[in-house]
Amino acid sequence: MIRMSQITLTLPDKVAAELAEASKQVNCAPGDLAAELVQRGLAVRRFKVAREAVLGSLGQQSTVTDADAFKLLW
Repeated sequence: MIRMSQITLTLPDKVAAELAEASKQVNCAPGDLAAELVQRGLAVRRFKVAREAVLGSLGQQSTVTDADAFKLLW
């Protein structure tokens, strides 16, 4: 069983309205959609941190493309 924690978010009215509309479009509760979007946002953040670490270890600047980084690694 996955343990869950509850938090309260304070959103600008415009963002809350967009979340409500989006949740209707995908037929889920606003809280469930918000949780999914937070998970995705954190995954993107983890990827960016890992990407910068890899590029830094290769001695490259962040302007290098991901394709260039893969070429350098392999």
